Amino acid sequence: MPALHCLIQHLENDGLHSLGSGWRTWFQQVTEQLEFDDTLEPHSADQIAEALARLTAAITAERDSSLEIDRLLSLYHHYLHGLPLEARWRARAAGLGTAQLDSGTWSDLHLALEAVRDGEHHLVEPWLEETEEAFLSAWESYERSDVLDSEITSESVLGHHLLLEGIEYWMAALVEFRDNIHDVDHTRVMELAEMGQRLLIAVQLMEEETQDPVSRFAAAWGN
Repeated sequence: MPALHCLIQHLENDGLHSLGSGWRTWFQQVTEQLEFDDTLEPHSADQIAEALARLTAAITAERDSSLEIDRLLSLYHHYLHGLPLEARWRARAAGLGTAQLDSGTWSDLHLALEAVRDGEHHLVEPWLEETEEAFLSAWESYERSDVLDSEITSESVLGHHLLLEGIEYWMAALVEFRDNIHDVDHTRVMELAEMGQRLLIAVQLMEEETQDPVSRFAAAWGN
């Protein structure tokens, strides 16, 4: 449920003011998803919808809304805690804010897309080749590393799968970019790269919180 995850991210990181005058649009998108998205357990959806309605009423009446915000955040994290492991981490990935997606490779992709807009294809082509090689090299280095039996956990297995999926999305973005460099679909490239970036950042968060051995890839990639 991306709208819900993104709303929670804004509220936790920057508070209600970060939504600006468009807060009603945010709340409406979340309300619609709560109503139609069957991936959320009905009781949890009803509780979150009720908390959102109370928050709406508090903001409209210009009352202190801190208690309503705390209630919404508490319900969201209770919902996350009850999810199966993979669903929980995919939800975390979906809810990452813009600032959390930042990395050297992510920033370079934005610069490369701007460069081809300016006709500087000759500068971008070597970067694409080098970046593809860097991803493959980091993955090969990770695969060659030894993993002790004691390090194999449900998190490490999931991290491995999310890692591979994230790389595949990134490689698809780079191939799309390279194969159509003179008429590149900027939106498509960014969509693919963002799906990969969210998963790779989620893997890094998993490593930080669980000391998972997938850090061997994160250390090679996350520069």
